[in-house]
Amino acid sequence: MKTTIPRVLPAIFLAVTFSNNVSAQAEESFNNTTYSTETMLVTASRVEEESIDTLASVSIIDRAAIELSQAPDLLELLRLQTGIDIVRSGPAGAQTSLFLRGTNSNHTLVLINGVRVNSTNTGSLAWENLPLAQIERIEIVRGPRASFYGADAIGGVIQIFTREANRLTGRATYGSFGTKEVSASAGYHQQNSALSMTADWRESNGFSTQNENGFAYDPDKDGYNTWNLSLRGRYATTENSSLKYSLLYTDNENEFDQGISDSQQRVFGLAWEFCGSCKLQQSLNFGYTKDNLDTQTTYGTSALVSDHISTDWQGQLDLDGKQLTFGIDYDSESGRSRDNYNESRHNLAAYSGLSLETSLGDGQFALRFDDSSVYGNNLSGSAAWGFAMGDSLKLIASYGTAYRAPTMGELYSPGFFGLFAGNQNLDAETSASTELMLRWSINQQQNLDISFFSTRIDDMIAFAGIDFQAINIDKAAIDGLEAEYSLQAGAWQFTANGTLQDTEDKSTGAELLRRPKQKYSLVLDRRWENGAWVGAEVFYSG
Repeated sequence: MKTTIPRVLPAIFLAVTFSNNVSAQAEESFNNTTYSTETMLVTASRVEEESIDTLASVSIIDRAAIELSQAPDLLELLRLQTGIDIVRSGPAGAQTSLFLRGTNSNHTLVLINGVRVNSTNTGSLAWENLPLAQIERIEIVRGPRASFYGADAIGGVIQIFTREANRLTGRATYGSFGTKEVSASAGYHQQNSALSMTADWRESNGFSTQNENGFAYDPDKDGYNTWNLSLRGRYATTENSSLKYSLLYTDNENEFDQGISDSQQRVFGLAWEFCGSCKLQQSLNFGYTKDNLDTQTTYGTSALVSDHISTDWQGQLDLDGKQLTFGIDYDSESGRSRDNYNESRHNLAAYSGLSLETSLGDGQFALRFDDSSVYGNNLSGSAAWGFAMGDSLKLIASYGTAYRAPTMGELYSPGFFGLFAGNQNLDAETSASTELMLRWSINQQQNLDISFFSTRIDDMIAFAGIDFQAINIDKAAIDGLEAEYSLQAGAWQFTANGTLQDTEDKSTGAELLRRPKQKYSLVLDRRWENGAWVGAEVFYSG
């Protein structure tokens, strides 16, 4: 039986900050009674554009919003966003699932500074291991984006950008369950170069997630500790070219009943952006992600290692009223499980996108062809059109296809005693989505977005049959309605959003697991010129 759980998310914490600024002023964003109006994003179509001009449902969370939020971690921050559902299996550090628009947890593509970080072995990201102290901004794009990014962007794309500090700052917090966190950032920004570094350490004693009246109750607390380091910088090599680089390292230890797991993740990105006449802008990008996961239980040990190397060339041609984007991607992945499998695969892709403005409205069209060494070819496409209905109202209709590649575990895992084994003959999961969105810029202080979306997913991978082997068998249908309203009035800011969704496993007729039918969130903030602020957040899901 599904339970309805209202949640109120108050946060009371003690923070200690230090600064090398002799005037001891707070951050600039806190000294100003107006809120951030950051509206530029790059994730929706791989090029920079105003959020109000995108033909997709998007959200931006910048550093000022993160500082104002009462969310203790990234997952609670994302929980308040339109279309996102979070399921936690225990205290801080425990395994967590994120569902975007009702799709599976491995149907959301996650990027960190432009680099793919979805695990090759599991298909998803360990969200619980990325602290807010490391995050500068988050861009969320709801809806399929395979025509721009390839595999895994069925529900959408979430891109995280690491910190860009311009001076020395620090923070220490203490909370319930013996939770402690210390972070520090340092950096500089000049006209031709910038460099920023952030370090963070967090520890929590945790708690037992088991029912004390249940069978085989284990009162052991599930503790957690993590430390992480990020580096991000840029250097202008010439007037029309620049080099950007980033590095993120996390080291985590998570306790659970009858066991413990140690994991590390390394994410490195390098980009060279240049232009000749500057009508044609180009970039060469390199990304590397490495994941290690070692698990020890009373029943034995396991070790998973995955590597993902990506290279990309992209061009952007600006013409009168038109913008053409095109590029070539090459990805190489490897996955290893101790004594079980050691496999690799590669993917070559070409993509193009066209954005245009006409008297009848704005359009965006994209097409991408992927050639995988494992599951063959895949052609993804998308089309969107925005109809202007006056100066402040726009109706946007869109359609897109997407797919998810089988993970290394789904392909090659030997399973357990002959059960839950992988299958090398798996096909990619495929989807088709439609969306109708109304975007109303009521005035400079108020905005309202309403979206209806419908997604159909075929060839979903499930462990079924006599031996519960991975096979393409399931189908899913997801329909939903989203609405988000924002108001900024001087020192006050108010945001409200709601999501209604209906999910169905077409093979059984049952609802998809762990997807609420409805969720709502309200956020109210008030700021003062001296940097003081007060806020309230209310969340409901059921």
